[in-house]
Amino acid sequence: MYKRIFAYESIYYTVHRGYSSQLSAAYDPDLESKVRKRWEIIHDENEKRTFSMVLPPPNITGNLHLGHALTITIQDVIARWKQMNSNNVCWVPGFDHAGIATQAIVERTLYAKEGLTRHEIGREKFLKALWDWKYEKEGRTTEQIHSLGSILDWKRKIFTLDQEQKESVTYALKRLWDSGLIYRDTSLVNWCPHLGSVLSDIEVISTNISGPTAINLPGHDQPVIFGRLIKFAYPVRGKQYEIEVATTRPETILGDVAVAVHPSDQRYSHLQGAKLEHPFTGELIPLILDNNVDPNFGTGALKITPAHDQLDYEIGKRHNLPIRQVIDENGNLNSLCGIYSGLNRWSARENVINDLAKRNLLRSIEAHSMQIPICSRSGDVIELIQKDQWFVKTNEMAEKAAASVRKGNLILEPEKYNDIWFSWLENIKDWCISRQVWWGHEIPFYHCSFGENHQWIFAENKEEALIKAKKLFKSDNISIVKDNDVLDTWFSSGLLPFTAHGWPKKSPDLNKYYPLSLMVTGNDILFFWVARMVMLGLQLTDQLPFKKVLLHGIICDNFGRKMSKSRGNVIDPMDVIKGCTIEDLKNQVISNHKNGIIDVNEVETAISGICEMFPNGIPKCGADALRFTLMSQRIKNPYINFNVKECHSNKLFCNKLWQATKFALFWSEKLQIKPERKHTSNFAKGNLLDKWIINRLSLTVDTVNKAFDINEFHLATAVLKQFLYSELCCVYIEYIKSILKSNNVNDANHCCKTLLFCLEVSFRCLAPFMPHLTDELYSKLPTRKSDSVMKCLMPSDLKLQDIDLDVKVTEMLKVIEIIRRIKTENGISSLKPVKAYIVTDKFETYLEFKHPIEILSRCSEVNICEDSRSFLNLDNRTFIEEIIDNNTRIYINLEEETSIPIKSTPNKLKLKKELDKLLKMRSNKGYENVLPEVRKAHDVKILKIKTKLKVFDELEEKWRSNN
Repeated sequence: MYKRIFAYESIYYTVHRGYSSQLSAAYDPDLESKVRKRWEIIHDENEKRTFSMVLPPPNITGNLHLGHALTITIQDVIARWKQMNSNNVCWVPGFDHAGIATQAIVERTLYAKEGLTRHEIGREKFLKALWDWKYEKEGRTTEQIHSLGSILDWKRKIFTLDQEQKESVTYALKRLWDSGLIYRDTSLVNWCPHLGSVLSDIEVISTNISGPTAINLPGHDQPVIFGRLIKFAYPVRGKQYEIEVATTRPETILGDVAVAVHPSDQRYSHLQGAKLEHPFTGELIPLILDNNVDPNFGTGALKITPAHDQLDYEIGKRHNLPIRQVIDENGNLNSLCGIYSGLNRWSARENVINDLAKRNLLRSIEAHSMQIPICSRSGDVIELIQKDQWFVKTNEMAEKAAASVRKGNLILEPEKYNDIWFSWLENIKDWCISRQVWWGHEIPFYHCSFGENHQWIFAENKEEALIKAKKLFKSDNISIVKDNDVLDTWFSSGLLPFTAHGWPKKSPDLNKYYPLSLMVTGNDILFFWVARMVMLGLQLTDQLPFKKVLLHGIICDNFGRKMSKSRGNVIDPMDVIKGCTIEDLKNQVISNHKNGIIDVNEVETAISGICEMFPNGIPKCGADALRFTLMSQRIKNPYINFNVKECHSNKLFCNKLWQATKFALFWSEKLQIKPERKHTSNFAKGNLLDKWIINRLSLTVDTVNKAFDINEFHLATAVLKQFLYSELCCVYIEYIKSILKSNNVNDANHCCKTLLFCLEVSFRCLAPFMPHLTDELYSKLPTRKSDSVMKCLMPSDLKLQDIDLDVKVTEMLKVIEIIRRIKTENGISSLKPVKAYIVTDKFETYLEFKHPIEILSRCSEVNICEDSRSFLNLDNRTFIEEIIDNNTRIYINLEEETSIPIKSTPNKLKLKKELDKLLKMRSNKGYENVLPEVRKAHDVKILKIKTKLKVFDELEEKWRSNN
């Protein structure tokens, strides 16, 4: 409320010339880098209480985005709060090699710049290019993390391909292998032909389309049409029947080995046991019965292609059907496909449709809504193909992970994710951990053979593998081939909670900081990372890797859209911190295209998105404003909308605090205020607003600490902004200006000390959110408890609340709001004094607040009356009446010189329109059914509007007579 009342007034008026020389004229976010240089990150190894976290390691694929900034800020705010509550905080930074993602982006960049593929430059040179990329991007990302003001313990920094991490990963694999949890099997896997690798589920994006849609795909010159349902016929051998089936992927017809119907589907009961003629090969395939076929979908008949569809694969295994793979790893039709062999799958698609028509087997082509599995790294369409891969058995580990939440040993916050957690773990599949890329942890498995005998052996090197093979086969004539695959990135990152502290070595750090106290990460990787950390932690350390998981939402733009480079709405935190012109933002898109990060077709869309979101570029806001904005959101919501305008508004809030501190320092210097460590004992001697602001401070401290306890940080930022901006700056400081300038030294001293105390305490509360600004301002306060706010304790339980006083002041501020609004509505300058009369039966209460009301509402005189007869009948007086409640009314005297009919005309028209609406509503037939209390409220409102209109008429009449 208070912000709405006083927002248009600054803390100072131009007549106030004096400022403290300790601070510059205005807040500038550039001070942040200077503040960071003098920070001493405190890690007290002797503290009894420890609090440990690991930063979810950013990928080295490029710059950080706002999602990273959110995670880092949440963890940093928590770390600072814990440190200010006497905890020894250990927060480990790190970077993830991000196997497929990094290799994909380096490949695109290499091809865009030099026109070369990784195969053309060779493995050794390509790996060097990857390491060069790593060093460059890690340096840039480190700079970004530093710019956010985090207190990470950089001496503990890790990289998931460091030698220590490699040793830990190898040891973990050996433990799982020895436990019989790792095996090699042939299975359907997600395969990206463009990358030439298996992908995890998280790297596959399901793209929804409705109807025929042209999509540009890598490696294909022409757009490919999706969203069509192709219906064609399978002739029944020996009978004048056919079975119509439908597919969105006609190129896979060449891999069909059966057609399936539901056993209870009467339409096909007379064809049970029939053989069908394949449209292209002419071979006979069976009509089979399976309960997994949906008889209500389409024709009820399902073509079965086990090599390229998961459901078909499962049906095929149940019926012992052959698995015919017809699409190879390059996305081309293979040698089994006759005249189609060697064709790209998309070219083959159109040829197959045309040939079905020529054979008179095509029945229709219809629009169809569908999901397309897209590789998030390359943009290619994923193929399901059968390959030999390494898997981890997950059933037993998943049961333990689910039980840990059920028993309350692991807390997921928010709790709504519990059911999702159970559902996923109960339906888990074994984890494919091998990837066909060059960048990552090499898989330490060797294929050893002796004659017809062969065996996979775990070994850390070829020499060890040979020794084990000789012992196994009892021969020296052994053939050994190392597996060329690397590990899924999620495997090595799943070990981080304990490998970050030296596991498997029994280090002091491991004993002290593991399990972690908390894991903070985005809700989008709950299963792909959090669940795997829990499963691996329980399996390898017999402990949960952390006690609690705080899951935050996904950052979206201010329109609620997910951020993507192709859409042009991805925001680099550094662009918010330092500011960025519209031209520089456009140039970033062009640079992304030149480096192969976005396609040429996406450039125009991305630039258009930038112009829509940031027509004037991004203003310089600073890290503190960015942090405060991020933490002002409800972080537990599934999606979080970010608006740069809100961030800029919080930069102005920073300046408000800067100016408030300058004001306090000026008066503390002028009044020669000396530090008092126990000033709280003197608060009872102050005026009413002194006591009220201390009450508000005490309530603010309590709310902040409660908000931290439940990780609802937006409650803390809201109450801090309310207190500092609205209550302290816009109410209290405005009120004490006249006292500070008065001759009453005792009162001035007390007000100044109260202001300094409020700033000192609230800056400590604000420090986790705005560490740079608070550290700079706190160091200037004469009442500071340390040279740095980072070394201070978090305020708690001041026990200075006065609820009765709070209620009274709230009512007083409502009166002030009404007086100011009346002045605005009547075209009267906010600085123009007016006379006010308050008619109330709470005479003593309002008399107590007479002086504050006069000062804060700019009244030349405030009269407290028990009835209105003493002033309403005076000649030549015009009053506007406002009802506060049944016991209190306000009357504002409008002198002739204050009335300007031109300014009041719009308000008069607005009132007439509102009155007409109410009168029309009251005249409706159904109005008699309206509740009596509602009708009474309408009557009061109509009376008030008529009174105001009468005042306008009287003012206009006076103005006309005088002019």
